[in-house]
Amino acid sequence: MLVNDDGPESPGLLALAGVLRNAGHDVFIATTSTQKSGSSKSVSFEVRYSLGELNGYKALIVDGTPASAVTIALTVLRVPADIIISGINLGPNLGLWDILSSGTVGAVLEGALFGKPGVAVSLVAENSSKYEKLGFTEYENAAGVLLRILDFLEWSFPCDALNINIPLERSGEVKVTIPERTPPRNLYMCKDNACRMGHWSLDNSYPCVDSISDICAVKNGAISVTPLFIDSFGKRGMDIVEKLQNLFLNKRF
Repeated sequence: MLVNDDGPESPGLLALAGVLRNAGHDVFIATTSTQKSGSSKSVSFEVRYSLGELNGYKALIVDGTPASAVTIALTVLRVPADIIISGINLGPNLGLWDILSSGTVGAVLEGALFGKPGVAVSLVAENSSKYEKLGFTEYENAAGVLLRILDFLEWSFPCDALNINIPLERSGEVKVTIPERTPPRNLYMCKDNACRMGHWSLDNSYPCVDSISDICAVKNGAISVTPLFIDSFGKRGMDIVEKLQNLFLNKRF
């Protein structure tokens, strides 16, 4: 099942669908009727949807968020998806700030909660204005890279989801990374008490602080593969739970 947060006409979504179908995979699209970047894993309490075809693919289109599209596809329509792939996003999903904010990533995290493995994939150009000049071929090339990675992994990985960022100018090297924790710079452009997300550039907006982070990998031309986990009760999490349990033991408030 393919999802995205850039809407049904996104070249990244359609390129990925074509590459997967040509490789022999059955494709079902679940997407939003409009651009929903930054919606994270939020869900819409009221959703209208249509079921039909999009460029020859069976498709669900919702007027809500990408996570809502996933939930409706899995729980209402009972789509028998083996894996959820979200993207190809028109822009980076690099660093913890992006990951926690991204509708593209939120869609695969929603699927993971329902037991479906997921992959979020983004095409990273040098700056935001670059995407206006990209052709369909660049997205097809990125989709081909993703397909080769998934085939190499035999479509199985030891985590709930993967967040993959593919640089437009890349060496072909793959780095397994952690999310950069330093937030991006200059998030908003403001005038007259009104703010909006401004233009970004990889060099100026995304700081490389941790050498094993996704941002550092992409800035060096490598494909970044970041494992994502929805289980906060791993070993470290349980250690913290036990410490807090002991702290509150026999206390009354």
